[in-house]
Amino acid sequence: MLLSRIDNLKNNIRGDEMIRRYAVALVALISLVVFTISPIYAATNNNQGSGLRVSPVRTDLTINPGKTQTTYVSIRNLTTTKVILQVFINDFSASGNSGNPALNINNTNTYNPHSLKQFVSPINDVTVNPGQTQSIPVVIKIPANNPGGGYYGAVRFAPATNTPDSKKTVELTASIASLILVRVPGPGIKENLNLTGFGVESNNQTSRLFYTNSGLEVVSTFTNQGNVQEEPFGKVSVTNDITGKVVQYLNINDVTPPGNVLPDSSRTFSLKLNKLGSIGKYTIMGNYGYGNNGQLLSAKTTIYVITPIWIVALLSIVILIIAIIWFTPKLFRAWYRRSIRKLNSSKG
Repeated sequence: MLLSRIDNLKNNIRGDEMIRRYAVALVALISLVVFTISPIYAATNNNQGSGLRVSPVRTDLTINPGKTQTTYVSIRNLTTTKVILQVFINDFSASGNSGNPALNINNTNTYNPHSLKQFVSPINDVTVNPGQTQSIPVVIKIPANNPGGGYYGAVRFAPATNTPDSKKTVELTASIASLILVRVPGPGIKENLNLTGFGVESNNQTSRLFYTNSGLEVVSTFTNQGNVQEEPFGKVSVTNDITGKVVQYLNINDVTPPGNVLPDSSRTFSLKLNKLGSIGKYTIMGNYGYGNNGQLLSAKTTIYVITPIWIVALLSIVILIIAIIWFTPKLFRAWYRRSIRKLNSSKG
């Protein structure tokens, strides 16, 4: 009887264990489905939330004081319904050192020193049918006495709906913008770009000694202390100091359109190093230019690369040398003793 109860108890435990395993497997399967579907659903909703496409993404202009220039921004309706769009002119600034624009959607009539919206004529609402593209004129008038410098802003489109009380509400989450940067020549223009950072990084950490030759980047940080946006350009050379040969050339800001460094901000440009050996000493040289007069900036740094396989090899050589230094005298003394004993035994 006791053995029978024990067997029944074991069977019950096995049954409970099996139920728990099935439950855990079911929960894991449900979690996998939920976490797989949720991002897809969110991405789909995000794509449908905007439904607008703007071009160009950025426009660069030079407008003399006292002149008026009209540029055009196109807006395309990607949805299947008609949209009414309100058009705003917003200021923007640089977000950190990335160069990404951060829009200021405060629509007051206050202007910062580089605000473009003070020069842009008001733009009426735009109606865009499904699949249609509208070209919107943006009129920019620079006063005759305006000082030289850089001015920039964003033409932002936001869907507007008419509420029952005839007031329009704006869906800010669905807005989209085109950037406009204007350079105004004149005696007040000041170009002053400085190279405030230069080095090699791995995983966002700057160093001069690296234990890998992959994932390394040359980073150059420019700080604009002038009053006009600048587009730095130039070349980075990588020289193997052991062989004296240049192993890689890299062009900075080699994109269309090139990146700007806005006044009173800094921006970092990164270039990938992919020609380094598994061991060596390298000199990284950066030569850059900017501005209308081709002002020059330069910087240099030296790095050392030694991968684990070379560390093991060097340690093995060191250990071998130490062993030779340590054991050679002992072996020599042992050989000498044996030789003396043999000599003495031969005499006796």
